[in-house]
This record gives sequence, C-alpha cells and structure tokens, in this order.
Amino acid sequence: MAFDAHGYTLPPVKGLGTSWYERGAGYRARRTGLTIGLAAVAAIMVYLDFGVVTGIASLYTSWVHYLVLGVGIAIFIGSLVWAYRQFNDVPEEKEAGCPRILYNPRARPLKPGTTKRMMRGATLMGPMAVAGSAAGLVAIVGAVFFAGLPIMMAAFSMQRYVSRAEFLAVQRYGTRDHPRDLVTHG
Repeated sequence: MAFDAHGYTLPPVKGLGTSWYERGAGYRARRTGLTIGLAAVAAIMVYLDFGVVTGIASLYTSWVHYLVLGVGIAIFIGSLVWAYRQFNDVPEEKEAGCPRILYNPRARPLKPGTTKRMMRGATLMGPMAVAGSAAGLVAIVGAVFFAGLPIMMAAFSMQRYVSRAEFLAVQRYGTRDHPRDLVTHG
C-alpha cells in the first residue's frame, strides 16, 4: 500500500501500479518497455506488410508491378490515417491536458472476467489456428490493413501520461515532487 505526502492511499494505475506518483526508475522502465514493445510490434507488422506487398508485386511485370506497389503504399497510409483517428481528440479533454487514448464510442463495457477468458483463449488456441489453417493467411494480410495502429500506439505512448487513469490520479494526488493537498484541492 502506497501513500502520498499527506498520508492518503494512492490508487494503483493499470500497468504502472503506484509508480506514477514517484516517477522514478521503475516508472521510466515501465513506460520505456511499453513504447519499445509497441514499436517492436509495429516493426513486425511493417515487415510483414513489406513482404506481402512486394511478394504480390513480384508476380507481375511492367506497370502492374508498380500499380500493386502503389496500392500497397496507399493502403498503408490509409491505415495510418485510420489509426490516428481512433485516438480521441475531445476539445475539453485536450484543453485539460488529458492524453489521447485509443477510444471507441460504440464499445460496450465487458463483463467481469471476460478479458482473462479472452486472453486464455488467445494464448491457447491462437498459435494453433494461425499455424494450421487459413487464419494464418488472414492474419498476415490483415497486417497490411492494420499496421498503422501499433505505430500510432507507440507514438502516443510517449505522451506525458500513458492513460486517462494516470492523468486523473496525478490531477487528484499530484506527484512526489509536486504533491496536492486533498483538503484544499478536493
């Protein structure tokens, strides 16, 4: 259990614990690890994109080869634009300093335990499905259309706050170097 300078209990933030308050080496390591991990996923997807598009383009000669390359580049740029638009840009939140986060206004909240069940299924069945069926081809081709998402996630992970929860916690409690008094600040 961590406490702030005034003795209030600090709430843990998912992925950061209470390191958001200290902003020490542990906090920096977690943030750096997140960014490097997302950049690695982005690099793999861009590599797959390059391989798929150049592989398809190599099947053709003359102008069709360049047409396929042009379509591949257009799809990649389109995926970057689509991914950028998936991050909220609400003017009120932007003025308050809230970070841009991946946001889906149509998303419904999950039932408790759903995420764990989904992850168990993905870790057990995902590799078998990708390795042994047409899902592998779908996953590789899908990388062409969604490569922009991990690129934008890596870029936006370098914001001052990594999540809305961290932003709200810092607004309420401050940091070790800049604590807030909850009695006078609410």
